[in-house]
Amino acid sequence: MTTLTRDDVLARIKALAPGGRLNLRWADLRRARTEYPILSIPTPSGPTVLIHTGGAWRLDIGCWQKHTVRELRDLIATDDGWPQATGEECARRRPILAAVADLCDAHIAYHCATLKGQP
Repeated sequence: MTTLTRDDVLARIKALAPGGRLNLRWADLRRARTEYPILSIPTPSGPTVLIHTGGAWRLDIGCWQKHTVRELRDLIATDDGWPQATGEECARRRPILAAVADLCDAHIAYHCATLKGQP
């Protein structure tokens, strides 16, 4: 995996910009962190994004924001507290979210060496 610095990214964008002018006026770069690996997948519960924030891993799934993989496992262990899902819909989403939790754990384990062992 190649790690790009902020300057590397800006240089590449500038090289592609017409006339050498870069317009990021409406760009949503709040979560853009080029130095950390990102996992992003669609799920029935909404877009799923796992990012390393520099000190920890953050998991966002649809409207369920700023959580951890452990909190996801706690959520899928029960039918209570699910945002925008109840009863049978929780049961339908549970296997997919359990697979997402497993994938997140594998992603974290793989990238921990790159991130100097930060959990």
